[in-house]
Amino acid sequence: MSPSLPQLRLILKNNASLSNVCSYLSEHFTEDLTLESVAAHAGFSKYYFERIFSEYTGMTLYQYLQQMRISYAKTLLSNPELTVTDISYQAGFTSCTAFTRAFKKATGYPPSQFRILNEEQHPLSANPHFAKIRP
Repeated sequence: MSPSLPQLRLILKNNASLSNVCSYLSEHFTEDLTLESVAAHAGFSKYYFERIFSEYTGMTLYQYLQQMRISYAKTLLSNPELTVTDISYQAGFTSCTAFTRAFKKATGYPPSQFRILNEEQHPLSANPHFAKIRP
């Protein structure tokens, strides 16, 4: 059964709104975001937003944010001057413990071990940009 014209308009409007929300999240994922604040930003009730966001992305808002934060943390881990604690807060986690638990669940490795394995695979000393910064 295909949707009616009003239903199609609502779907298109929601998709445009959710696309804007995803852009907003990509700029603010390191901040302390709540379902309520993001839903209000999008102009939806938190219950409706939660449902349509899950339909649109295939995951909850918190899963989406966590995925973005873990991805960013992986990038930050390549900087040996940052501690794991610094990285956890810069990536938007509220504690180092929560970060370590989430990171290990997502990657199979604690952040410090991931950093070592990543350094072995992609040594910074082989990177000409890094070599200019640190002789």
